[in-house]
Amino acid sequence: MVVLGALLGFALMGACGGSAPDEGSQRRAPARGIDGVGAMAAADSDFCGDGVVSGEEDCDDGNQQSSDGCNSVCQEEPGYSCQGSAPSVCTDVDECANGSHTCVPGSVCVNTPGGFECQAPPACAPPNILCGVACVDPRGSNAHCGACGNACGQGAACEAGVCVGTGWLQITATWSRPGDADLYVRTPGDRLIHYANRGPDADTEYGELDVDDQTGTGPENVFWAGSRFPPVGSYRVCLTAFGFDPPPSPTHPLSYTVRIRRPNRPDYILTGTYTQTPGSLGCNPGDPSQVASFGHP
Repeated sequence: MVVLGALLGFALMGACGGSAPDEGSQRRAPARGIDGVGAMAAADSDFCGDGVVSGEEDCDDGNQQSSDGCNSVCQEEPGYSCQGSAPSVCTDVDECANGSHTCVPGSVCVNTPGGFECQAPPACAPPNILCGVACVDPRGSNAHCGACGNACGQGAACEAGVCVGTGWLQITATWSRPGDADLYVRTPGDRLIHYANRGPDADTEYGELDVDDQTGTGPENVFWAGSRFPPVGSYRVCLTAFGFDPPPSPTHPLSYTVRIRRPNRPDYILTGTYTQTPGSLGCNPGDPSQVASFGHP
């Protein structure tokens, strides 16, 4: 019976395909397993989408999707810039901003992901005008005052499409229809600045009327330049309207705007309407042509 059991045991071992392992084989088997896993990991790390640039890859952002800057085979896509290698970070290139677009002059460049589009310029309705690709209001644009490219220089600002002087104090008048309105400014020293006493000199306390519009809608402008300080005290501002056809009336009203500007202070804007011709030329207290009074500073 013992012999039969031993024979049966050897037969079963043969059926299982081997002999009983010894200690050496038990120690070597785990070593072979570790080497195999390391080789597989090394092979698997070198593929597109693993987030590490290797081999012939231009970039690797950790996926195999296209249209995100780094395409499905890890090549940088046109219109993107990819930086870094673990992983790559891809950003859109703004061709419109850096000037590398190919849009023809007069069209509008619009940046898109990975590229750009050239579009027709938007409608530029009057009174705006199209200067290059910019739609601007020539009535108030210092770079395109009255016309494209007509820039107001240092010490000047665009008012009603005309470059006028500006400085420590600026008083500007415009009106609603063509004709001859006249701006008067009475200074704290009781000097009167107007079309017949334009300055700048002691008789105007060094204020100056630099624009006298006799046929349009203004502006007329009185200012103290940066090198001249306006006197401290009370000012009166008047606006006459003798040169209009038809003259101001309830059926032909004349609207006006007076803007007072001083550095670091909000503009002081006054508006009104004449329905009759205001009298007097002196801009004295109670004068019907007086539109504003203010103190400076």
